[in-house]
Amino acid sequence: WVSLPIEMAQSVSEIAAFDRQVRHLPLQDLVLLVANGAGPGAATMARACAGSGVRLHVLGGGDPGSESDAQDLAERLRLHAAFVLVISKPGGEDGVRDPEQRLWTKFHAKYNGDGERAGQHFAAITTADDPLAQIARAHHYRKIFVDTAELGEGFGLLGFEGLVPAALLGQDLERLLARARAMYDAC
Repeated sequence: WVSLPIEMAQSVSEIAAFDRQVRHLPLQDLVLLVANGAGPGAATMARACAGSGVRLHVLGGGDPGSESDAQDLAERLRLHAAFVLVISKPGGEDGVRDPEQRLWTKFHAKYNGDGERAGQHFAAITTADDPLAQIARAHHYRKIFVDTAELGEGFGLLGFEGLVPAALLGQDLERLLARARAMYDAC
């Protein structure tokens, strides 16, 4: 994990391009759907970056401030300006399957059954062998970020799990990674 500031610097342009695409919705609601076992990285980073004018909603992941009902949340979202980031690690897909399906169904209905249009409001952060990747492809997600399976719980802040939500909430990733790199160099 200590090399993540260096490794992830190579992904900044990919994340920035994704962020520009999503902001064309326009982005007003960001939903983090976090599988149990995925760790608190995404929710922690997102809460630390809040204040960009984007409303943050966290579902699952064992986060104490998370919302518990995907159906209720889906009713409250302005779907045309909402984006769902689904985050899972191997074995955690069961924790996201039902809420993902509930949210997906709402978007799918909004776009009159057009799965490709609905999928533009979703992205996944997962590992290559996680079943979430299959769901994401079937639902035409805008993007699938493949994170390393070796990244232990709690260290996801500097991987896609932390950096993608940070970018969507307006953070300067180069600056964030430069500060992490400075800490790494000081150790």
